[in-house]
Amino acid sequence: MKIGEALKLERKQLNLSQSKMAGNILTKSFYSKVERDICSIRANDLLQILSLHNIDYSSFFKKVENNTNKNHISKIDCDNLLHTAYYQKDLSKITELEKMLNDRNNSELNLDNIRAQIIIIKAAISNTLAQISNDEKQYIKKTIFETDNWTENSLRLFAISMSIFDPNEINSVVKNIIKNTHNINSLKLSNLLCK
Repeated sequence: MKIGEALKLERKQLNLSQSKMAGNILTKSFYSKVERDICSIRANDLLQILSLHNIDYSSFFKKVENNTNKNHISKIDCDNLLHTAYYQKDLSKITELEKMLNDRNNSELNLDNIRAQIIIIKAAISNTLAQISNDEKQYIKKTIFETDNWTENSLRLFAISMSIFDPNEINSVVKNIIKNTHNINSLKLSNLLCK
C-alpha cells in the first residue's frame, strides 16, 4: 500500500472529507493528488496530518511497509530524488538512487534518462562537468536527442548538460523542444532552460 492509499484508508475510517483530513496543512486539491499518488507528500506534512487526527505513526507506517513492493521504485520516487539531489547539491541522494536502481526491478522506468541525469547531476554537484568522459557525453546527448516527450525532468537534464553541447547541437535540441513541448507552460519552460 502506498502512502496515499494508506491516508485514504485512514480518512475513510475516520469518516472525514479530504478537506478535513488535510486540515490547514495542505490544500484539499494537493491532498487529493497525494491520495491518488499523483504528488508526493513531504514527511513533515504527513506527520502533521497523522498527529492532527491522532493516527498512530507506527501502525500507519506498518500498513505502508507491509504492502510495499520492495523490488520496485516509482518514477515519482526517481524524479523526487533527482530533483532534491540537484537543488540541494546532495550527492548522497544520487548514491541512494543508484543503489535503488541496481537493487530493484524497474521495468517501466526510462533508465537511460535517469542514468544520464545521474551522470550530469553528479558532475554538476561536484563541479566536475569538464571531466565527464566522451563516452558519457555521447550517452547523455543520445538520451537527449532521442527524447520525443519533453517533460520537466528531460528539460532539466538538457539544461544542466548544455555545457557539453556545441552551439549547433543546442540549436537542434531547442527546436525539438519547441516542436514537442505541449504540456509544460512557457514560463516553466524558460525557467528550466535558464537555470
